[in-house]
Amino acid sequence: MLKRTMMASVGVVALLGSPAQARSASEDASVPASPAGAADRGESGDIVVTANKRSQSIYNVASSISTVDTETMTAKGMNTLRDLTQDVPGLAIFSRGSDGANLIILRGLSSGSQTTSPTVGVYVNDTPFSFSIPVGGGSSVLQPDLDPSDIERIEVLRGPQGTLYGASTLGGLIKYVTRKPDATQLSGSIQDTVLGVEHGDVGNTARAAVNVPLIQDRVALRVSGFYRLEPGFIDNSRTGQDNVNQTRSYGGRASLGLYPTDNLSIVISGLYQKNDNRSLGAVNLNPLTLQPSPRDLTQQFYANSAFNSEYRLVDGQFSWKVGDYTVSSSTSSARAELSALLDFTSFLPTNFLGARYYLGPQDLLYTKFSQEVRLTSPAGKPLEWVAGLFYTSETVATHATVDGFRANGTPGPLVPRISQSGTDADFHEYAAFANVTYNITPTLALTGGVRVAHSKITDQITSGGLVAGAPLNNPLIQHGRQSADVQTWLASLNWRYAHDGSFYIKAASGYRPGGPVEPPPVLQPGQTIPSQFKADTVWNFEAGNRNNFLDGRVSTDVSVFYIRWNDIQLPYLVNGIRVLANGGKAISQGVEFLTRLRPAKGFSLSFNGSYTDAHLTTDAPLVFGHAGDRLPFVPRWNLTANADYETPISSDMIGKIGATYHYQSGIQTALSPADTSFIAFKGFSTADARLGVAVHDLEINAFIRNAFDKRAYVGGGFAGGLASGVPIQPRTIGVGFSAKF
Repeated sequence: MLKRTMMASVGVVALLGSPAQARSASEDASVPASPAGAADRGESGDIVVTANKRSQSIYNVASSISTVDTETMTAKGMNTLRDLTQDVPGLAIFSRGSDGANLIILRGLSSGSQTTSPTVGVYVNDTPFSFSIPVGGGSSVLQPDLDPSDIERIEVLRGPQGTLYGASTLGGLIKYVTRKPDATQLSGSIQDTVLGVEHGDVGNTARAAVNVPLIQDRVALRVSGFYRLEPGFIDNSRTGQDNVNQTRSYGGRASLGLYPTDNLSIVISGLYQKNDNRSLGAVNLNPLTLQPSPRDLTQQFYANSAFNSEYRLVDGQFSWKVGDYTVSSSTSSARAELSALLDFTSFLPTNFLGARYYLGPQDLLYTKFSQEVRLTSPAGKPLEWVAGLFYTSETVATHATVDGFRANGTPGPLVPRISQSGTDADFHEYAAFANVTYNITPTLALTGGVRVAHSKITDQITSGGLVAGAPLNNPLIQHGRQSADVQTWLASLNWRYAHDGSFYIKAASGYRPGGPVEPPPVLQPGQTIPSQFKADTVWNFEAGNRNNFLDGRVSTDVSVFYIRWNDIQLPYLVNGIRVLANGGKAISQGVEFLTRLRPAKGFSLSFNGSYTDAHLTTDAPLVFGHAGDRLPFVPRWNLTANADYETPISSDMIGKIGATYHYQSGIQTALSPADTSFIAFKGFSTADARLGVAVHDLEINAFIRNAFDKRAYVGGGFAGGLASGVPIQPRTIGVGFSAKF
């Protein structure tokens, strides 16, 4: 397999030819800021971000932020949010073994794999693209993991972002900042990468984008597309199929930019992404030793557990500068779909009702409309502020069945379908928010913020079959309703003690919406459950320092935090049916850091990492939790070291070489060993290397990831008496080229 990859790599290089010109090593390789405030890295290391919904230096932002640009991701062969855990302190991903099916965790705020709504939000520019609706079971799963094609950078905002970004940002926010249409010049890019996975198959990633001015300086169109084949490396020994976890992802984005005057900007965009996954990337483990069973990188399912997702987003961004003030509007419509096929055989007695195995197809559809209008004051005044109104409407429609089959694949002889259920729900939220900054001195700024929100949710749940105790043709129908008022707060003090140095302290709160609880169809005598669960809330206290000194040869960014989490929304099982309830309190505390060193021309070192202590402070008996139990899927340590060197090879060519070492400590899949899904996975370390050549606007990059082919697990658990784990990708070798014009 690796031989095939290298042969394909040679073919890619041969097609490139020999360009006549190249960028010299001394030229400034920074990317100029776009009209939307893209990252601008100058010699001082200053970075412009949009975390506070205005473009400003990162040294003026009293918050812990990481930025990753697509050039870095391309050089390292990174495509997904899971890959970002190496470069973003405090970021953890619980993987379900499929692109677009991960649980995002920041600062240790995780209540387990069965949580129904996320603790981390996802935005595309100013558009919310994650779902807060707390029913249906998929809003924590269908968080967009977008391909980085046509992305300027990814901003990761750690800590609650409740005042400016609203619900379900308890732990933080992932913000994709896209490239905007440029009405001044024709430009474009193309990229192709071939890679192979040890024990698996060969894959490919192709991306292209073009920007066309339609009316000089006034109208532009930008279009991009991608196709990505992620190689499979897990075999299904029961069906006899190899590399079943192969994934095909494809999609694109189109943006029309209208700039009728220098003070008016309108950008209308559409985004589409489809992930087709043949089977979840989980393997069977021996429940006692946690070693692969029956052999390495193997699963045993009666059918491939497909997990396919589809994302669509249409948004319009309006910005009008009136005098020194800016009026902004963001209007969007989002849609996320999931189609899955799960094997439920292990949950039932052998040959139950005469069937050899049971499969459960599931379909989920989430939609979202959002509208935000805000007014922003001019920067540089003694008083700066941003205030706005927000509205969102979300819907969910789900349908799931559990069907029995004979060994020959025909329907079960006695009761072919033992369960059929569905959920239809609507969620609405109205909010008003404001952040006000008082510049006490030119270098000292005090900020306060508040968001007042009202939410309401209604749902209808239908259930029939043996599990529900109701006929399939006359299912049980239940209705639920809840409304709530929630306030979130912010206070911070930022001292910019140098041009490229700042210290800040911050206190901020956040929340996830609550919702109704429909009792399971069958309850034990005398058994009762709450009729609703309320919002869970956090208060985050942090201090941080970032600076850049010795003429840019040393830069540091360090933050310490302490988070109190109250009324945690905990999913638990009642007679086999998942129910949400509030229970227990927790704290998460730790440190995050990033240090960059440039000891010599062309040579750079970076060290980043986090220590997170996230645990219950009270008992949570519903999920067998006790005070002191660690929160699920949260590693205590996450550490990365990078070394990179670039030097001129000739007058028109630059050579690059680099290496990465990454360590993640162990995780556990549930709060307590008393939980039947509990597994404690050991920590692991990986080593990566990369090699590249830059010739003007053309680059060739080769990389190797997990060079020593380590086997480790980033997801999994016990289910139906079987143990499973989601392994990291085995040794992967790739080579690709990218070109711009």
